Amino acid sequence: MSRLPISRRTLAIVAVLVGLAALLGYVALRSGPLAPVAVTVVKVETRALRPALFGVGNVEARQLYRIGPTAPGRLLRLGVEVGDTVKAGQVLGEMDPVDSDDRLRSQESVVKRTAATLADATARHAYAETQARRYEQLFAEKATSEELLAARRQDLQLAFAALTAVREDQSRAQSDLQALRAQRSSLRLVAPAAGVVTSRDVSPAPPRWRARRSSSSSIRSHCGSTPVSTKSAPAAWRRRSRHAWPCARAAARPWTARCCAPNCARMP
Repeated sequence: MSRLPISRRTLAIVAVLVGLAALLGYVALRSGPLAPVAVTVVKVETRALRPALFGVGNVEARQLYRIGPTAPGRLLRLGVEVGDTVKAGQVLGEMDPVDSDDRLRSQESVVKRTAATLADATARHAYAETQARRYEQLFAEKATSEELLAARRQDLQLAFAALTAVREDQSRAQSDLQALRAQRSSLRLVAPAAGVVTSRDVSPAPPRWRARRSSSSSIRSHCGSTPVSTKSAPAAWRRRSRHAWPCARAAARPWTARCCAPNCARMP
């Protein structure tokens, strides 16, 4: 039986293929799907737990206070801005009291007047009560008539009614005074708790009117390449000078102008 001749080149190729197969098998067994699962051995120790979770989110307050006036009005001043840290009881702003102070002083005068009226009514009631008891004793001794006793009793009833009415007036005046004081104190916007200002939806009221001096007004116009500026517009536009304004002529209204050239532009 004869053997097949094997060349060196064939042996070299076979050797390379065997080496590649062995390398692929090693890689598959070590780092591929057939590789064993790595096990990390750690010594058990007692430690404090620390959060290691990371994420992105929005900070939301559990308690949100909406601070504002209880009655419509104009904001007088602001003491804080967005992002400022405030304490409980700190004044954030104040509303314009307008005539609250005047009405408060007027109501205090009303309370004092009712107090004086109450003192007078109390004295009258005490006098009427004394007179009624005196005439009752006189009537028991047959020293006065029944008509006079009835008149004194009626005076006592009238004094008691007047005293009751004055007391009601004083109570109402004091209630109105307390309401005015509460309204005046509510004009100060106070922080109910310590925290951070997150938004501000109001600002001090701006002026409602604007004014300008009539002598400082002017009209600036440009006709072609020649700019024209006047300080006294009405008088200037009445001067229909073709040399100064070759393409402009005065309109029917003062402070307005029209240009006859197509490249003429008017600027306010």
